[in-house]
Amino acid sequence: EVADRHKRTVILKHMFTLKELEEDITMLLDLPEDVRAECEKLGKVTSVKVYDLSEDGVIAVKFKDELSAKACVQMMNGRFFGGRQVEATIYDGQTRYKSSKESSKAETVASTSDAQPGRSTNSHGSNDGDEARMEQYAQWLDSGN
Repeated sequence: EVADRHKRTVILKHMFTLKELEEDITMLLDLPEDVRAECEKLGKVTSVKVYDLSEDGVIAVKFKDELSAKACVQMMNGRFFGGRQVEATIYDGQTRYKSSKESSKAETVASTSDAQPGRSTNSHGSNDGDEARMEQYAQWLDSGN
């Protein structure tokens, strides 16, 4: 049986590919905003989490109530996004998805993290991978795209 707190979380699969995230560095910022805007039509969204290391292109959307989560599954399951068919389900409370925020303890979708994609902090206080991504982003901005 799925715990009540998990019944408010929807898992959206096939929302992106790892290659797309590599090629378009702004996608990691745009995806949560776009998903939140679409899902807010159904009810109050408390968080949107992009599992940016997930090969299944997973985004978790947590709603304030269970009814909104069920409506999201009905609206999103089978829908096409970016040329891929989305699989929408209520979170099973067990499956772990990969995020760049993972620390030594495995992170679960049920965490109360904010809507921003995760990052892990190294011993120097900077974020692993963030410096390279920021440099890439700066180069992209400078190129005028």
